[in-house]
Amino acid sequence: MNYTRDIIITHPQKITEPKLDALVNAIHACFNTGQTCVTCADACADEQSAVELRDVIRLNNDCSDICISTGKVLSRLNYPNWNSLRAQVKSCLQVVQDCAALCQEHARMHEHCRVCADSCRVCETSLKDYYKLIENA
Repeated sequence: MNYTRDIIITHPQKITEPKLDALVNAIHACFNTGQTCVTCADACADEQSAVELRDVIRLNNDCSDICISTGKVLSRLNYPNWNSLRAQVKSCLQVVQDCAALCQEHARMHEHCRVCADSCRVCETSLKDYYKLIENA
């Protein structure tokens, strides 16, 4: 069971719609993509062609760390520094776009890369939706 929405609703900083849905979706997408990327990197390391997948492994690991960090930052609701928050979301957007593109190049040969690319694209959409709501905060 996922408690993200429930815990945000109980927080003294009242987050209202439409920001609530966008925030919850972005947090979920970041953590999901972080997990997906670390597992894709692990799968790439076990492939016969692991040496040829070094760039994928590196980018997947970077994407995982940045997504997890972004999910954590988005989960902190008190006194946000909007400039820093927007920069974090933009950074995460860039890495998920890059990771999706690189994994898509390997998707025909490695199903885990296809799954990872799909996860990155979902995360990209969720982050863009949230960014629109904080762009001028």
